[in-house]
Amino acid sequence: MIKISNYHKKGLIILGFDNSIFYNPTNTYSMNIKADHILPAKYFFSQLTNQVKLFDPYKFAHHTNFLLLTGRPSNQERLILSLLRKKGFRIGEAFFSNYHFNISRLESLTTESDFLIKYWSAKVELINKIQKSNKYNSITIIESDKVICTMLNELRFTVIQTQITNFQSQLFINFTSFNQNAHIHQLEKVMMYG
Repeated sequence: MIKISNYHKKGLIILGFDNSIFYNPTNTYSMNIKADHILPAKYFFSQLTNQVKLFDPYKFAHHTNFLLLTGRPSNQERLILSLLRKKGFRIGEAFFSNYHFNISRLESLTTESDFLIKYWSAKVELINKIQKSNKYNSITIIESDKVICTMLNELRFTVIQTQITNFQSQLFINFTSFNQNAHIHQLEKVMMYG
């Protein structure tokens, strides 16, 4: 019997967009996306490696795939991915909402709560499917949404919550690991393989 090693699989980082890497304090989701409100990748990942000690910059560059997962409509995909490339992000795959906002569909929604429940459920379900695909050695979700972070933490995912603040027209990011033991598997690999 041949055993397939997980050592050759890459890790996956799933990034949220709004208030995860894009500062959106008004929570507007229009096409008017200010490029200076998107954090540069170099700053984002340097802060991540400084604040979450078990992340290694070398592994980011060579052993990690990046996936963008956002509830923004798919007609914004080209614009957002172009802006992220200009900021230095290497997004290998992206999932945007296929929900098309039109009058009849909006009228069929009974409340904002119904929409949010469907959105949260769909996002967590997609992440769960990605994990079950067994394509990646590890999956880390970096997200600002407290509800999604809580749900994924309860499901034993590696979750890091972001908070972007603006002070004197300069953006700052804070990372909070939901589960301090979530990165133990990465530490064990470093100890085993050097």
